[in-house]
Amino acid sequence: MKIKYNLIGLLLLCSLTSCGPGTDFPKTKWNIAQKDSTIVQDFTVRHSMIYMPILDFHPLRKLHTPFSEDPIMQFIGDGSKGIYNLKTHQFMNWNNNEERQQVFAMLQNKEAVWKRENPGTIIPIHLKIEKLDQDKDKVIIDQTYDTEGYDAAIERDIVYIKLKPGKYRLTANTTKETVLPPDLETFLLIGSPPD
Repeated sequence: MKIKYNLIGLLLLCSLTSCGPGTDFPKTKWNIAQKDSTIVQDFTVRHSMIYMPILDFHPLRKLHTPFSEDPIMQFIGDGSKGIYNLKTHQFMNWNNNEERQQVFAMLQNKEAVWKRENPGTIIPIHLKIEKLDQDKDKVIIDQTYDTEGYDAAIERDIVYIKLKPGKYRLTANTTKETVLPPDLETFLLIGSPPD
């Protein structure tokens, strides 16, 4: 019985202190409407694994149904992806074996790409992650990403990156103004893909 209560206490402590699967990066409110809105956050990685800086959307009201007609979801976009033919500028069908073989050949030849069918409002985010060492800092990533649609739970994964244990600094900033729906808040967090 004592072990059960200790485990409950540990879980409660983790929920109050933002214990993540492998990092102590806090979920941080971020107003992405303004150009050059910046977050600088030092954090510690405890486990060597893939991490994802995530742009997280929080509607302040119940979403309308159907979702495709809700202004918030029109802004965010959806999670659907298709194969986009770069020559015809159309999405391709790949319902049968012949179409699938054609699609895979075009992907290999870079004549087609995976693309969101409804990307919503594209939000460019410049992301820099530095590993903080005692000798010198090392830039792990320094690049701008066009975020679009959502990947899960109304979140946009900005990039997937493998990080080793240590101390890091993340700097994220918006590179243009974005008109947000009035009843939508945005946050930045670091997650990891599900097992």
